[in-house]
Amino acid sequence: MPDGLLGITCQGERKFSVSEHWQQEDGLHLADVEFSDPEEPVDLPLEYDHLGDLLRKVLPELGELYANVPKRFSNASWVGCRLAEILPIALSEKQYCLELDDPIARLARLSR
Repeated sequence: MPDGLLGITCQGERKFSVSEHWQQEDGLHLADVEFSDPEEPVDLPLEYDHLGDLLRKVLPELGELYANVPKRFSNASWVGCRLAEILPIALSEKQYCLELDDPIARLARLSR
C-alpha cells in the first residue's frame, strides 16, 4: 500500500468456530478452527423479498468486492449473510447474526 502497510483482501467460504487461538512471539496470530456444516438452502420467504431486492440494488454499488460473488437472491441463508456483512450495524450484532444457524431467524433479526 502507499503507506507501506500490507493490504490483504480475503473472501470467506465456510462457517467455522475458533477452538483455540494464540499469538507467536513475532506477533503472528494463529488458531485451530472447526468447520461447520453448510446451512441447507432455504427459499427466501415472501415476507423478506424486500431484503433480496435491497441486495440486488446495493451489491453493484459496492464495486469489485462483490463482482465475482455468485448471487443467490432467492436463498434465505445467502441473503441474510450478505446483509450481515454489509449493513452498518455493530460488529457484535454482525457476529450474532452470522452465528445464527437458522437463516429465517437471521432475516427476522436483520429486517428490523
